Amino acid sequence: MKKILFVLFILNFGLLFSQKEQRIDSLLQVAVSWHYPNPSGADSLYKIILEEAKEMDYTTAIGLAEKGRGVIADVRGNPEKAMEHYEVAFKVFIDAKDSMNAYKVRYNEGIIYRSIKKSNLASKAFQECKEVFEKYGFIPGVILSDINFGILQYDEKNYNGALEKFHRARRIQEKMGQIDPNIYMNIGNCFFYLEQDDSSFFYLEKAYKLAMELGNYVTITNLSNTLGQLYYKKGELKKAEELFLQEISISIEKEQWDQVADAKIYISTLYRDLASFEKAYTYLAEGIKLRDSLRNQEFLMELSEKDAVIDNEKKQHEIALLEEQEQRSQEEISFVKKTRIYLGIVIGLVLIVTVLILLQSLRRRKINRLLTDKNEQIEEQHKEITDSINYARQIQTALLTSDAEWSKISPEFFILFKPKDVVSGDFFWALEHEEEGLSIWVAADCTGHGVPGAFMSMLGIGFLNEIIIENKILEPQEVLNKLREKIISALKQKNLDTERKDGIDLALCVWEKKTNTLTFAGANNPLYIIRNKESIKETDPLKESNEQLGLLEFLPDKMPVGSHTGELRSFSQTKIQLNSGDMIYTFSDGYADQFGGDQGKKYKYKRFREHLMSIAHLSAEDQNNNLDIEFESWKGQLEQIDDVCVIGVRV
Repeated sequence: MKKILFVLFILNFGLLFSQKEQRIDSLLQVAVSWHYPNPSGADSLYKIILEEAKEMDYTTAIGLAEKGRGVIADVRGNPEKAMEHYEVAFKVFIDAKDSMNAYKVRYNEGIIYRSIKKSNLASKAFQECKEVFEKYGFIPGVILSDINFGILQYDEKNYNGALEKFHRARRIQEKMGQIDPNIYMNIGNCFFYLEQDDSSFFYLEKAYKLAMELGNYVTITNLSNTLGQLYYKKGELKKAEELFLQEISISIEKEQWDQVADAKIYISTLYRDLASFEKAYTYLAEGIKLRDSLRNQEFLMELSEKDAVIDNEKKQHEIALLEEQEQRSQEEISFVKKTRIYLGIVIGLVLIVTVLILLQSLRRRKINRLLTDKNEQIEEQHKEITDSINYARQIQTALLTSDAEWSKISPEFFILFKPKDVVSGDFFWALEHEEEGLSIWVAADCTGHGVPGAFMSMLGIGFLNEIIIENKILEPQEVLNKLREKIISALKQKNLDTERKDGIDLALCVWEKKTNTLTFAGANNPLYIIRNKESIKETDPLKESNEQLGLLEFLPDKMPVGSHTGELRSFSQTKIQLNSGDMIYTFSDGYADQFGGDQGKKYKYKRFREHLMSIAHLSAEDQNNNLDIEFESWKGQLEQIDDVCVIGVRV
């Protein structure tokens, strides 16, 4: 009971430790939601985020805040300022080796280059983005890069080049089952300007049907006119009439009067062919009148501006004459009177500025005092949390089996133990049962890592002590069955699909030294034995081999020690005859799952097995050092993603 209370205490402090980072993530979400409704508020919030993120050296938040400020500058119509922020964000992500976020920023730069007609720079940006997005399998980014390439070609009237890009984006969207009607519209418009009416009609009609299903009236309005013209060419005048009328209706609702005028003029031609001359005349007259009205409005606005300039010049001339007359009439005003007036104004301004400065100074002092108090509180809390977690690490280390106990099992052993955080969800446990002549050990991996994982590891160690030492249950499969029963009971798991599946993956070995046999039971974690090749039999489960050695893999049951989906069947066990010199390896999945290398990929089990075979002839200490160096070299500058535990025992 005391152990459980201690772990709950550690859990509370772990949550406090991550509070500041969670606050910054929450502020980032708020700032993004303010981009368009409240750009000023969003920009101010990003400045606060930058200050806090730089204090914590929270690189991702720094890059995202700079990117957000770039978006705000673009929304405010300042592309030069936007590019400055994007360049800073790009460098932050590149330095952090975060290619995905870096090229999401580069994509925004490409959009700005496209909007300011710098096509070469836009093309280069989209090409770089596409290569990175393809490398990391970011399909939406690949699609958007191709679409923007296509729009660049379309704007330059290179319709064949645009078609190539649009079709590539279309094929990916269709494969994903997430089609945007605009991609069909873009393809149809290219064919329209290439005068390939059948192909244009095919894609525009698909775009129209899909847009109607989605209720996308912007797309419907944009393609109705072109599709109506194609129906008109095909002689399907009723369908063309329906589209022109629909465009007129939606455009009137959206107050897009230039589109209303064009659609009315087009439909007048259609009514003429239908011999509806009255309608033809009415729509033609309305279209021409509306177009002329729009042009007249532009003309009148220009004329009004010119008249305003002329009137303003006349008024300025009249004012100048009046001022000249008044100046002459005021020559007799006393110079002293003027001086007093000016002096009074200056004194008044000085007093106002002085009061404002004093008020601002008082306010700043109050804020600084509050900030100082708050920072002192935060520093004190941070110190308390750090001290508590470090103390928890000391206690967890004390609960793990000592080297002295392991030395009783075999003088040749090693344990590579690398927690991801201060405390670990991986643990190891061992016992030399001299009374029964048995050596027993476990390599275990609990759900999660850090404080939550440590909680599970405490339960696991406590239950293993109770099952094996107090209850004297020594058969591996029975140990796992009993351990599962206790974990389900302790966590109140009911085997429901909706509940969280907390548990332990582990490999358990019982070595009977008198007969030199090993009994193995595993929950998701396998067992490897490396031995001389000439000692391997045809019936042995050989997985890898080289000229001298072979690696035998003994598979676990595919279920954890804990609640899981499906029937809770009994664990199985395997008895293995050992040979002198055999190297026995048990481990968690942290080593094989680590991302790294030149391409940021997983290490994987095959590479892990091959590396074990290359070092199995070394002493246990040298194997431990070699595995540690290999792991750190593979990981490089990337973050460790999970706890790591590898145990080696020589027979």
